[in-house]
Amino acid sequence: MSRKTAFLFLFLFLGPIIFGSFLVKTDSIDLNGLKRMDPGWEVYDESQGTDGFIKLHSSKWLMYFLHWRPLTEKNKDISLEYVRHHLLNFWGENMDFELTGQEGEIEICGHKGFYTQGTIYNGAVRTRFIVWNCPETSRQFTADCNINVRKGTRQEFLDLQEEITAAVSCHQSHKKDLDERLTSVYHSPEWSISFFKPSNWKTKPFLYKEWYPDGITKHRGSLWTLLTDSEKHIELHWKQSEDKVSETLFRQFLEEITQSESISEGSVQSRITEFRLNEIRKQQNGIRGEGTYTFRMTREDQTSEQSYRFAGCLYRENNKMVFLLASLVQLKGFWGMENDLSASGKVWNLFIEEEVLPNTKWR
Repeated sequence: MSRKTAFLFLFLFLGPIIFGSFLVKTDSIDLNGLKRMDPGWEVYDESQGTDGFIKLHSSKWLMYFLHWRPLTEKNKDISLEYVRHHLLNFWGENMDFELTGQEGEIEICGHKGFYTQGTIYNGAVRTRFIVWNCPETSRQFTADCNINVRKGTRQEFLDLQEEITAAVSCHQSHKKDLDERLTSVYHSPEWSISFFKPSNWKTKPFLYKEWYPDGITKHRGSLWTLLTDSEKHIELHWKQSEDKVSETLFRQFLEEITQSESISEGSVQSRITEFRLNEIRKQQNGIRGEGTYTFRMTREDQTSEQSYRFAGCLYRENNKMVFLLASLVQLKGFWGMENDLSASGKVWNLFIEEEVLPNTKWR
């Protein structure tokens, strides 16, 4: 698959799987509470009744690049006009950007910089380029900020990438009041670069062979930063039952979930196809298990599969047996490159213990 085809497939086919407007009638899950943690949560399928289910999904997509190139006589004079041309041509003809007219000046690490904004794929993706020169290290930097609004990514995540850029240290330690979400630091003495980012964003070298056949260096390279929790999924299933909570019932719920299927906007069929249970244990209030599953989406003749890490909780609520499934995507590659974007233990625990469980009846 070419880079352009992969880009199109990623942005257009893997769009929102959310459809319709649902009224959550059960008090087993607090949707408003979830939305306070992440406004992207939406119900995309439900079946209300004595036996029923609710399926929720939160989807967002962003990509933050930091590129650097040698500072030369040819590129040393930067301006708004320069940055416009830079955005329109940096990725080549495959990326046919349209400028939006949003542009201005910015300061990074004591350097004067310029920014401009564009869109691609009929507005599905918003991109902001921020360019500045660092004479101290003889480098020109480009912060390449991107969000996919078609996947529900909010404007604040594009603005947050600008906050990250404003605090980049390119030649010396750079002190700046940080956004409270920038709790993790990336620091590379080898490339003389550091910046702060959220703890659920992961940074690594962008080893694109066409640009860097011999690898990146202090004077020529790129870093890319991606989300480790870009896709979050919750399912709540319940049924009238007088049975006792048991491991057998836990496994039965997993089996029934793999047999269910949802159809979303654009006739996308989505389903969980395979569970791999790594551990299961009894707790005072029920049974909890963890493992992974495969999530499959199909539109016409195109199919995409992703691995998710999940936690499942089985418990009794009055005369109902309730099964809660909460999960995060585990991307292992991107654009044909290996890139392990599995959530860290800290990010996973925050998701389960602070976002999901407090908004359900599981205690």
